[in-house]
Formats: sequence, C-alpha cells, structure tokens
Amino acid sequence: MAKLFKRADFWILLLLVGGLAGYLLFSGKPVVTGAGDTRFSIRKMSLKRDYGNFLAIFEVDYDNREGEAFDPAVEAKLWAGDGRMIPGYFLATDVREPVPAGKKAKRTLKYWLEASDLGGALALEIRGERLEVKSAVPFDGETAVENQGTKSFATPDWK
Repeated sequence: MAKLFKRADFWILLLLVGGLAGYLLFSGKPVVTGAGDTRFSIRKMSLKRDYGNFLAIFEVDYDNREGEAFDPAVEAKLWAGDGRMIPGYFLATDVREPVPAGKKAKRTLKYWLEASDLGGALALEIRGERLEVKSAVPFDGETAVENQGTKSFATPDWK
C-alpha cells in the first residue's frame, strides 16, 4: 500500500478526478435566465415542506449596475399568478449583505408559501425585472415533497 502513494500515475489520476469533480460542482449554469440583458439569473431553486407550508429558496446571481448598494432580501419581490405579492422571509440570524454598486454577487432569497400558492405561476422581480420561477401548471407540494424534505427544480415547470 505504501508503494501506491509513491507512484506518479496515482497522483496524476487523483488530480484529474479531483479537478473533474470540482468542475462539475462549481460550474453549474443558471436554472432560469432572462432574455437579453437582465441583471439577475437564478442559479438554484428548491422547495422545503414544513407541514402545510413551504419555504421557497432561490439562489440568485445579481449584477448590480446601479450607483448604490442594493439589498435583495428587502427589495426582491415574489409575485403570485393572481397578482398578489408574497413577502420575503428571513430570520434575525440570517446574514443579509447588500450587493455593492458595480459588483456581481450571489444571494439567497427565501419566501414562505402556502399550498394554494403552488397552484399557479410565480415570478421573482428585482428592480423592475421579472423572471418566471414557476409556471402556471399546478404543483401538488404535499404529495411531491415529504414533510421536512426538500425538492430542487431545474426549470420553471415544477414536477
């Protein structure tokens, strides 16, 4: 076994496998992007069930081209298909950092949803730009996600 660690081909193979694993983990493409020159894209979407309610979690890449810092946890809005705004959710212990002017940053946005909110479309709006995060196709979260479980989505067509 000690001779294995002295072989160059072992270390080369180990570096190649590690590099490939790192590439696959950290080079993910955005799940939802806007048309043209939008300032944000959604890197990951997931839904966590808590009995009859759901926590929608969006990892957002934001390009702050404006002249001032921007706090997406406060300014981002989630709109239901019926035109109702769903307020953001954060705990006092959550770290909320504004995105500095002229910088790009990744931020996590959370929203509490009721089961009825999953029956229609959902759109995330940041500074006047909207991206559809869930299509109008109804999603039965109570059967698709077990209690205290999490389900990730790769497209707005939640299934």
